[in-house]
Amino acid sequence: MVYMATNARNVGYMSQAVGAEMRAELARQRKSARSFAKEHRLPLSTLHKNLRGERAIDVEDIDAFCTAAGIQASELIARAENVLRNVPLAPVTQLRAVAPGQAADGEAASKPADPVSLADYAAHDADTGGDIDPDVM
Repeated sequence: MVYMATNARNVGYMSQAVGAEMRAELARQRKSARSFAKEHRLPLSTLHKNLRGERAIDVEDIDAFCTAAGIQASELIARAENVLRNVPLAPVTQLRAVAPGQAADGEAASKPADPVSLADYAAHDADTGGDIDPDVM
C-alpha cells in the first residue's frame, strides 16, 4: 500500500526504510531528533516527518542528514535496502508488533510471527541498544 505524503508524493517502503535507518543512526549516536536538528541546523518538522515515514524523503534531506551524522548517504541507503530485503512487508498502519513465538492473543504461535513494521524493526534493532527516541514516536 502506498500513502500520500504531505509533500504530495507517494510514500513508499523505501522512504519508510530510510526513515527507520535514520532513527537507528540517531539511536547509535545517542541523540534525540530535537538535539540533532538543533545542533546541525536542520528543520525539526522535516526531520520528524522523514524519521516517521510521513513524507517521501528528498535526496537533499538524505544528504543533509548523512553529512550531519558523519556517514555516507550510500551507507544509509544500503542499510535501508537490507531492511527491505529481510523484513516481511505489510502496510505500516495495519501492523502491530508481536513477539517472536507469540500469537496476537498472547498464546504460543503455531505459525511464524506476524510481520513487523519497519519502525518496530528499527526500534528494536540490536545496533540501537533498544533506545527509542521519545521525540520520534
